[in-house]
Amino acid sequence: MVRHPLIDLFSLTDEGFEDLAEAVLRANEHTLDVKRSGRGADAGVDLLVTTQFSDGVALHQFRWLVQCKHTRQTGKSIGPKDFGNDFSLVDRVAQHEADGYLLIINTRPSTGLQTLFDGLNGNRCPYLIWDHTRLIKEIINNELVIQRFFPEYYEYTKGLIREEKLAEWVIQYDGAIFEEAKAALDEIAGPLPRVRDE
Repeated sequence: MVRHPLIDLFSLTDEGFEDLAEAVLRANEHTLDVKRSGRGADAGVDLLVTTQFSDGVALHQFRWLVQCKHTRQTGKSIGPKDFGNDFSLVDRVAQHEADGYLLIINTRPSTGLQTLFDGLNGNRCPYLIWDHTRLIKEIINNELVIQRFFPEYYEYTKGLIREEKLAEWVIQYDGAIFEEAKAALDEIAGPLPRVRDE
């Protein structure tokens, strides 16, 4: 697993990781409602998320029981042992009248955990895992989430966009701006391309 230098999920606290998961789910266009369990023992429930989807005929609501598992060890996978003695996912889903279970983790699942989830998916209730890669993808798709949780990455990407736009502008208007203006732009974004004389 490649650790992203500016989107570092491992640097977050457990609560910060839950905050991030909540923000990502709230930002999803299909999310109608998000309820958080609050601090303290959560009995394996961090979030209850209601989404809406269309089957082409009608709109349907779907209730997800969401649990977050976070580790500070970059090479450590999440496995059944990380759930302690309480690993009754089917009972939890039924207790909260959920339609599906989503586990969000900041690393990858162990083989044992993935096998267990694959077995649970044999019934009509989906049991899904968003691992490090999937969560990064969801984060990158939302500018406000990036800005709030990873401001260094946000500034970095904004800088790249500014440089690219300035470079395009200089090429387009190369013969129409003064050399002093070009020099000022170079100070802002570094040396910019010039149209070559043919």
